[in-house]
This record gives sequence, C-alpha cells and structure tokens, in this order.
Amino acid sequence: MLSLGTENFTLQSHLSRRQDSALWARFVALYGRHVVQWCVSHGLRASEARDVADDLLMRFWRYSDRFTYDSTKPFRIHLREITRLAWTDWLARYKPKQSGAEFRSALKLLREVSARNDLWARLERAFDSELFQVAMRQVKPRIEPLAWEAFRLLALEHRTGLETAELLGMQEHTAICDRNKIQHLIRETVKQIEERGPNS
Repeated sequence: MLSLGTENFTLQSHLSRRQDSALWARFVALYGRHVVQWCVSHGLRASEARDVADDLLMRFWRYSDRFTYDSTKPFRIHLREITRLAWTDWLARYKPKQSGAEFRSALKLLREVSARNDLWARLERAFDSELFQVAMRQVKPRIEPLAWEAFRLLALEHRTGLETAELLGMQEHTAICDRNKIQHLIRETVKQIEERGPNS
C-alpha cells in the first residue's frame, strides 16, 4: 500500500484504513476545497458552502466504507459511483440550517443532475492532480537535479526551451529531451499507482 504520509496520500490509499482519523483530516484537506468551490459556483455563500460541503464529504466518506474495490476496473469508475451515492443520499437527507430564499435557490441548483456531474468532474480533476503530485515525488529522486530543473521550468513554469537552456547553461534540445523523458516516467508512475489499487 502507498505510504499514508502527506507526501504520498491518495484517495485510493484511504480505502484500506477508513477508520484512521488522520486520513479523514487529510482527505478533507485535499478534497474539501473542491466541494466548497462547487457549492460557491452554484450560488452559495462561503459559510453556507462549508456547511453543505462538510455534510456531503461525510456522506462520501461513509459510502466509501461500503466500497469493494474491483481491480479489473479503473479506480475513477469507483470514484464516480461513490460520488453518485453520496450526492443522492445528500439529496434525500440533507437538512439545511439556513432558510433564506437565495440559499434555497442555490440549493435547488445543487440538486440538479448537471450539478452532480460537475461535482464528479471536479473530484476527478482533484484526483488526477493528487496522483500527478504523488508520481512526481516518486520520480524526482531518480532524476539528475539539472534534468529535473529543466522539467520544472518547461513543464510546470511553462518557460520556453531557449529561456530554460540559457538559465541552466545547457542545450535547448537537451532540456526538451529531459522534460519529455520525465513526463513519460510520471505518466507511467501514475498508471502504476492506479493499477495497484488501494490495497497493494
């Protein structure tokens, strides 16, 4: 199983230790803001959004407790199903603390299927970003520092090849080759993480 430290947490990894309170805190830290932003984008104020997000995240966590991982399917398929179940449960059972007309109007939007699909898309992007960060940290120790800096400048800071070459005192072609090699290694590492599943 992947390390459960902050540098290697993934949504997959929590599934084998769901009762770990530290994992819950890490899960909220990584995914909570995306749910809050989903609420705000549909018209809720920040304080209202946090209340709705907390409720929905708790339901998501509880439904993941019933999750049976099928290694023949990509993890994101299970992520979509857990999101659907949590959103449906929230739809049926959520008891709002607020009662204003503006709040009710925003809540109505969140209850539309299009909002559910938007929530799923946001969580999937967060999951992809999380995997990318974990993969980068796993690949970096295997790379020469100068090559990694070329990758960082080109791929993460979006510097030009010429600018990167001048900053690092290397050939532009070499910098671009280093970036391409590292990007390939990161993609392969992401694939391996997803294929291993939560219990490996």
